[in-house]
Amino acid sequence: MMRPKGHKRSRTTNKTIAIVAALVIGGGGAAAVAASAFAGSEDDGALAAATIDCPDVSLALNEVPEKVKQPVGQKLATLDQQVAQAYGKWHTKEVESEEALATLNQQRTETIRGIGQDLQNAGAQAPSEMESMSQCKMKQDPNSLAQQGGAEGEEGGQQATGPVAEDFVDITQVEANVEGGENPTAGEGGSFTTECGKNDEQHFNADNVIAAPGVKAGAHHVHDYVGNVDTTFASTDESLAAADTTCAKGDQSTHYWPVIRSLDGQQDEVQIEGNERGGDGAEQGGGAEQGGGEEGQGDGGLEAQWGGADQGQDAGADQGADQGQDAGADQGADQGQENAGQGGGEEEQDGIDDGDGGQADGNIGTILQPASATLKFIKGGSDDVVAAPRFLRIITGDAKSFTNGDANANASWSCEGFEDKVQLKDKYPVCPEGAQTIRTFKFQNCWDGQNTDSGNHRDHMSFQEEDGSCPDGFQAIPQLTHRLAYDIPQENLLNADTPFAVDSFEEQLHKPITDHDDFINVMPEDLMNETVGCVNDNKKC
Repeated sequence: MMRPKGHKRSRTTNKTIAIVAALVIGGGGAAAVAASAFAGSEDDGALAAATIDCPDVSLALNEVPEKVKQPVGQKLATLDQQVAQAYGKWHTKEVESEEALATLNQQRTETIRGIGQDLQNAGAQAPSEMESMSQCKMKQDPNSLAQQGGAEGEEGGQQATGPVAEDFVDITQVEANVEGGENPTAGEGGSFTTECGKNDEQHFNADNVIAAPGVKAGAHHVHDYVGNVDTTFASTDESLAAADTTCAKGDQSTHYWPVIRSLDGQQDEVQIEGNERGGDGAEQGGGAEQGGGEEGQGDGGLEAQWGGADQGQDAGADQGADQGQDAGADQGADQGQENAGQGGGEEEQDGIDDGDGGQADGNIGTILQPASATLKFIKGGSDDVVAAPRFLRIITGDAKSFTNGDANANASWSCEGFEDKVQLKDKYPVCPEGAQTIRTFKFQNCWDGQNTDSGNHRDHMSFQEEDGSCPDGFQAIPQLTHRLAYDIPQENLLNADTPFAVDSFEEQLHKPITDHDDFINVMPEDLMNETVGCVNDNKKC
């Protein structure tokens, strides 16, 4: 791995960190979210902590019939792509915020209408509030500590899109906030550990088959995988069931989470599968479904963000013919028509190829492999558990929680030796020398007893109530926990204001609260039954 470039902290930075530490101590770990490390466009004032904030349409979808699951998912990915374009235009000062938002809101209106039409065609009711969710705004954090400077390339080691020094805290300065001193992945009663390795195979991609099925690079950040080796944007229940696995005992389940990067300013050398924006036009639904040509949304790639010509800026004026003609390599000559609209399966798009390591989405830095990855099922509540259904999909945490708020956030950061004392939700920990950085996840453990997924990928699952029982209509299943341990380069911790960060949607500014985790259960029935037995019978398996 490439070694990070260190630098000494400035006096201003040290003072800022001291203030933040005081806030964390006083607030039990819930300090203010920090400022962004970049300057806004000229009309937005100097060095404001800002990003583009759009309502998350996916959270409003409680019913998506199976036959339109893929086209709806593709349009949701289109909404993400439109935000990325607008953010890129504004952040690079190509347009002012008003212009970026006006174009973005017009694009979103058309795409959201398309989602509503898909649902109607399938006999489902579109949420009443959905059309009103087209309007975005600039989000500024009034509680952030001002970060003077921090533009890309400036000394300080910060990415242009975050995080910033205020997102980190010395864990030895944080008051204990774990009730009962319990390790979050310990649990009570029995447990079953599934041995799946730590991705020595380097299975990486920027896909998300749960949230964006059929959409290549739909995650906008790189995922780290263990378990099922087939998992990509194109995976189906059938392909997962036929695939090999890195897990023991024939467990073909899929486990994936966003990578952590050392913020060394380097482009990772690892080859990332499927990072070409868009991919095959036929698989993506073509230009009309993705909002090119016919609907004039101009989102057949990230050319606007990465040097393309006027993509999405004239949202009704022959965009299918004109987008990207000057982008270099004639990639957008007929965007929105057949395969060319989504990149046409070419090896490169806008000079960014499948192996760009995350650069297409503003994720820069050397990927840090976990030193260990412990995947364990425990008894999360008071009820005995039943078998989880095969192909059950669970998302825990929220990749957009910086703008969505913390309702679905489930990030948990700590250090080796501190897990039963301190868990951080909106701060990255700076650990003592020799102590590993720890990410832990507890997945939802109450299932509705019927569905393996839901329209928003959340409603079919729940956490237990305060008394340990599942809500009415839900039943307990073995609770999946992940404990990921990392060796952050010591020189980063000593010399860098921002030593590491989790991959994220670029407009989420790499905030620690955006951490999240995903699971698809493909355990054989007998192995799931063994897991249930271990958990209910208080065995450690």
